[in-house]
Amino acid sequence: MAMPTNKSRRFVAWTLTGLLASCSLNSQNTQSYTSPNGWFTLEHPISWQLELEAGVYTFVDPNDLSWAFQVSAY
Repeated sequence: MAMPTNKSRRFVAWTLTGLLASCSLNSQNTQSYTSPNGWFTLEHPISWQLELEAGVYTFVDPNDLSWAFQVSAY
């Protein structure tokens, strides 16, 4: 599997920043997750849970299963 390029890393960081900017995150109500290979870190609400399958990281809020936030790299 090829490692993400700097351009794709910037895009992922920009996308994550944009998606989470509308969340009112407070450091007391968040936690950080860093992928095992270290290619991304995500600060997310404590209520989110992580499911990892076949290299796809899926974050869900068990209180609202109408959506899922997925991270993957190719």
